[in-house]
Amino acid sequence: MQVLVDIPDSLAGPLKGDKDVSRKVGEALAVEGYLSGALTRGQVAESLGMTFYEAEGWFVRKGLRRNYGVEDLEADRQTLDRLFAAS
Repeated sequence: MQVLVDIPDSLAGPLKGDKDVSRKVGEALAVEGYLSGALTRGQVAESLGMTFYEAEGWFVRKGLRRNYGVEDLEADRQTLDRLFAAS
């Protein structure tokens, strides 16, 4: 999808000549989508054209921690209980 974005002059000035503006905007959207819970880590990786391992490094460099809450922990615990009960 192509999106037209109006950038205030106060931001546009320092960005003039920066060939990576489109990439930076895409990354900013990916960060916001991830932090809001709208995107998974896998979706962020795919949208930025990264492999799983490249994306994991990107998340670390950006200081983005995993969205892992109590509900996730409980679901993992139940899965482990089920798996170990079957063996």
